[in-house]
Amino acid sequence: MLRWFLIAILAAGITMAVIIAPQMLSKPANKATDDLKFPTKTAEQSGPSPVATVDHEPSHSFDPMPQNSEGKHKWKITNTGKLDLELTKGPSTCSCTIANFVNDESKFILKPGESTDIELKWETRLNNGEFKKSASVLTNDPLKPSVEFVVQGIVRPAVMVQPQDHVLNFSNVSNDNPNEALVAVYSSDKTDLKILNITNTKPEFITSKISPLGADEKNRLSQKETIYGQKVVVTLKPGMPVGLFSEEMIIKTDHPRQEDIKIMVTGKMTGPITCFPEVLRLSQISGEKGGQMQATLIVRDKKSVKFEVAVEPKPVKVTIVPADDSKGGESTGRYRLTLSIPPGSKPGALDAVVVLKTDHPLVKEIKIPVTAVILGTK
Repeated sequence: MLRWFLIAILAAGITMAVIIAPQMLSKPANKATDDLKFPTKTAEQSGPSPVATVDHEPSHSFDPMPQNSEGKHKWKITNTGKLDLELTKGPSTCSCTIANFVNDESKFILKPGESTDIELKWETRLNNGEFKKSASVLTNDPLKPSVEFVVQGIVRPAVMVQPQDHVLNFSNVSNDNPNEALVAVYSSDKTDLKILNITNTKPEFITSKISPLGADEKNRLSQKETIYGQKVVVTLKPGMPVGLFSEEMIIKTDHPRQEDIKIMVTGKMTGPITCFPEVLRLSQISGEKGGQMQATLIVRDKKSVKFEVAVEPKPVKVTIVPADDSKGGESTGRYRLTLSIPPGSKPGALDAVVVLKTDHPLVKEIKIPVTAVILGTK
């Protein structure tokens, strides 16, 4: 029994020797070489070659630029290798100019030690926000077959305005008291932007005052970049004519790319006198027979008011009389306005405004929109 046990142990030992021996023979004897890393051969080690060396980082970040302007940036590329360096124009998303390319040739050769300029030109056009353009130059440098030159930054309108739609809407306001609203005028490329002058189409009732933009206002307006500018406080004075209004305001700045900014000042002015309905609409009126409609003018506090028709668009006829419910000559503050289209009026569409003058201290003028369709005879 012991003999069979010894034979089994001897057989196992022989088997292990057969498995381990080849591994020991293939393993280096020196443990110090176990972790040795063998680097890949470079082009230089393979022999002389051209080397394309750019003088600085091929990506350029520009300061904020206005729309419809042009920028450019220049790099220098040098052949620091031992063989001729071939430069070829590659794909581009903007205008790329290589100084030594002549007659629109697409390839240029630099001898060892020679340099040339790479200039990128770009147009901002109507871009607004992040802007990025690039152009690549292909080379025969085995380690740098292509060099991509990139320009990036922020592009904005030369002068920006808040509200962005250039409409300052007061909505519904009363002419009993002053009404104020703000217009911000600012730029991201002109650090000393100034408002030189402001004019509007109703200076007797619309005034403006210029002041600097505060830090909080700049933070609210800015998207990413620093901005510079001023704000305009627009005031509607008491007594402005009642009704819908739309006036034009021109803000003149010292920015060379956008001097004039047009702002529409709109809204509906209410006051002590109100017209019901607010818009007088006549439709399907026979030009042959004519027609009419009525509206009511209501004066707050039942004051007696004298009305005068200042503007009466043709062929409309307007009359105003105290309402029938006046008693004993005492004013009820209600007046009946009658708008008539006389018989024999010319067919067509009418879109106009009736203007009334009054002797009320806060309502010197009332504007009432009128629309009509006058039909011809068949």
